[in-house]
Amino acid sequence: MSEGDYAHECMRAELLGLPKPDKDSIPSRPLASEEDEFESAMAEADQSKVAAEEAADLQDEQMRGMRGGLDEVHNILSITQKKLNNLKCGIGNVGSSFSASLSGSLSGVTGFIKQRVAGGDGGPSGSEIPEAGKNI
Repeated sequence: MSEGDYAHECMRAELLGLPKPDKDSIPSRPLASEEDEFESAMAEADQSKVAAEEAADLQDEQMRGMRGGLDEVHNILSITQKKLNNLKCGIGNVGSSFSASLSGSLSGVTGFIKQRVAGGDGGPSGSEIPEAGKNI
């Protein structure tokens, strides 16, 4: 048994509140050769490296997918902005012509009314107004 195994068992016994074991009562574990330990460490390192590469590849693929989606959204927004600008220009032109037409027709009506009022022809004369009591 190695000194490290005995120290480990002593700490374990102390933590669990058990009496310290004798050096002879602890079974010894078979020692692995340095070469076996090195190979197992290298295998674990290779496995972790492969896992890290797979994770990086997956993340890269997801980023490409998001970038493509964002490009598509950008294109849709650009097209929508152009259509809104065209609609705004069209509505502005129609609105301008409508307001000009409306103001022109209103000025003609107001001019006609002013002319009738100023000339004395502004309303019905007294003879044209029917008496309220005659028709009943």
